[in-house]
This record gives sequence, C-alpha cells and structure tokens, in this order.
Amino acid sequence: MTTKEKIKYYIDSKGISKNKFYTITGLSTSFLDSGNTIGVDKAKIIIEKFPDLSLEWLFFDPGPTLAKKVVS
Repeated sequence: MTTKEKIKYYIDSKGISKNKFYTITGLSTSFLDSGNTIGVDKAKIIIEKFPDLSLEWLFFDPGPTLAKKVVS
C-alpha cells in the first residue's frame, strides 16, 4: 500500500471525505489522486491536522494505523 493509499484508508476509516480532508489540510484537491509519495512538508501538515495518524504505520508499515497517545 502506498503512502497516499494509507492516507485514503485512514480518512475513510475515520469517516472523513476527501473534500473534508482537503479543507482541513489546505492541500490541493488532486493531492491524494496524483503520484504515490508525499513530501516532508505535506506530511507535516497532515500529522499536525491528524495527530492520531501513526507516522510509523504511514511510512514504515508496522504497527497500528493510529498513534499511541502520549501522556505527560
């Protein structure tokens, strides 16, 4: 599964439409449908807006889709 396919899977599992995703992130409406990879700048935006998305899963495959909550 590509990084963008994983993002699509994540937003679908959260009940978020692509349009809502684009509105939340400010990314272009063709972002998820063009190419397979994302740059660091786009990844930063997505993680800032969706902090429960696991970076480990998104980029390295192992582990759950959702990140563990950090208790301070």
